[in-house]
Amino acid sequence: MFLTSSNNNIPRIHLCLSNLRKAHGDLLLTIGGQEIHGYPSLETCGAITDQTWRDLGFGYRAKFFVKSCATLLSLESPLDRETLLPKIEGEVSERRE
Repeated sequence: MFLTSSNNNIPRIHLCLSNLRKAHGDLLLTIGGQEIHGYPSLETCGAITDQTWRDLGFGYRAKFFVKSCATLLSLESPLDRETLLPKIEGEVSERRE
């Protein structure tokens, strides 16, 4: 979500990401009446329209989210923990040797 940080302040970034999680993330748990939502999947983010990104508070950056999600979804190799973690761990091991 670094696309949100350009010319933005931390409370505003937090608000945008909270809006995204509440609107599109799965409910993880409720603590003291407060619902905690996770981040939505890339597939879910890819289905969010430009106008919805704007409504969530991302403003002019909305078009960048739509385009970035479409690009990531079109990649042959998924960018997920199962794909990236072994590669990263291998690179770390090589550097230690």
